Amino acid sequence: MLLYLLLFALFATVERTPERLRWILRGLFIGVLLVCLAGLVSRVLPELVTVEPIFDNRRLRYPLESWNGVGFLAAFGVVLALHLTTSDREPPALRVVGAGAVPLLAATLLFTYSRAGAAAAFLGVATYCLLAWQRGLLPGLLATGPTTVVAVLAAHGADLLTSQEPATPAAIAQGRDLAPVLVGAALAAGVLRALLLPVDRAATRISFSARQRRILTSAATAVAVVLALATALMLDVPDRVFSDLSSEQGSRLHGDVQGRFGQLTLGRMDHYRLAIKEWRERGPSRCCGIVIRRLVSAPRPSMATLCT
Repeated sequence: MLLYLLLFALFATVERTPERLRWILRGLFIGVLLVCLAGLVSRVLPELVTVEPIFDNRRLRYPLESWNGVGFLAAFGVVLALHLTTSDREPPALRVVGAGAVPLLAATLLFTYSRAGAAAAFLGVATYCLLAWQRGLLPGLLATGPTTVVAVLAAHGADLLTSQEPATPAAIAQGRDLAPVLVGAALAAGVLRALLLPVDRAATRISFSARQRRILTSAATAVAVVLALATALMLDVPDRVFSDLSSEQGSRLHGDVQGRFGQLTLGRMDHYRLAIKEWRERGPSRCCGIVIRRLVSAPRPSMATLCT
């Protein structure tokens, strides 16, 4: 906590300028990419990075020791990489590197099978596309979209890497077959982005007024919201999210790691119901009253007790 406080104080004392903000984003991107690549290598090439087994080894948790932690970090990295590859204020080389990082970060996110991380990545990319107004957005999406799909599908097909023993000889062989595909997808994204760099220069000649941007953003947001609601109703998302699970269904869904993204049911509904019940019975006013009464009625401690 002291380290976090010192880092906060350090960033708070530095004068904010556009150039310094760009360097902060670049540094965050490099850090996130290195952490996610370490986790991806531990899953695809376990003979290079060995991870101590736990009760459930099917989902990627290294090096943060948390599936959702790595998932959220990879989602954040996808948004950062998308920004770097679409911003016309970034150097061309960094735009190419950002494009190549997107498939690798997406594959890392997939191996965590974190539904919250996937949702954060989807919402982050959608929000960025609607609000950022980067001139290189179209070439950036053209370079990263198809290659990311290839990387994610290839990673999803490596079923042995998501088993309880992902370091068996068969799983290691599967990881060695997957590694060139992921590297090829990253290189293809970088090459496509390099080839599409002239489109960025052509897009600089197109400009919109502030009023036109507001209108286009509002229209695009409305269309996105309508499509999201329509998709949710078609897939019966509300009923699927809040439906109850029997112990047999819960065990089956827990065992099917690769089917987590297709299953929307919350597995902690009993926990949420109990929390709401406790909140109603022992709300903050009741708890504060109990604490105050105990403090008032408690005997005043002696100096020896305080020193102890």
